[in-house]
Amino acid sequence: MKHVKRDTPSPAREMARIKTLRVGVALLISSLVLLVYQAVTLRTSLTEDANMLAEMVGDNTAAPLMFDDKAAAGEVLHSLRKVPYVETVAVYKANGAVFARYSKPNLSELERGEATIENARAHAGPWSLNDVIVESDVKVRGKAIGEVVLVATTDDVVVQLLHYGAFLAAASLVAIWVAFAVTSRMGARVAQGEKELE
Repeated sequence: MKHVKRDTPSPAREMARIKTLRVGVALLISSLVLLVYQAVTLRTSLTEDANMLAEMVGDNTAAPLMFDDKAAAGEVLHSLRKVPYVETVAVYKANGAVFARYSKPNLSELERGEATIENARAHAGPWSLNDVIVESDVKVRGKAIGEVVLVATTDDVVVQLLHYGAFLAAASLVAIWVAFAVTSRMGARVAQGEKELE
C-alpha cells in the first residue's frame, strides 16, 4: 500500500493568504462606502442642478402664464431640449391645470406623464437611482401663479457609477495582488531565516 504524501501548505503561505483575505475584505468595505458616497453626491448634484433649472423656467414662464400665452411658454420649455438630463417639464396653473409641457422625443407614455405635482412632492430620497423630480413656484411680485415640475433622468448618474465601480474593482484587485505578493515574499524570507537559525 502506497502512502500518499499530502502537501501541507506552509505556515508562511497560510499567513499570506489570511492577510490577503483581510486586505480584500477591507478594500471591499471601503469600495462600497466610496460607491455609496459617490452615488449620493452625484444625485445631490443632479437635484441641485434640476432645482436651479426649474427656478429659471419658473422665472421665464411667469409672463406667458400671466398673459395666457401658451406658445411663448412652449418655446421656453422647448429650449430645454439641449439640456441632456431633462426628460420632461410641465408648467401648471394655480388651479393645477397643465399650462404647457415638454418631453424629450422617444419617451414612453409613463415617462412623459412623470412631471406631476404629486410625483414632485413624493420624490425619492438621496439613496434612490430613480429619476429626480423637482418643483418650483412661478411667481409674479412674490405671489405664486403656478408651478413648474421638472423630471431629470439619472441615466448619466448610473453610467458614472458603473465606471467608478469598475475603477474601484480594478484598483482593489491590483491592491490585493500586490498585498499577496508582498506578504508571500516576506513570509518566504521569514521562513528561510527560521531555517537558517535551526
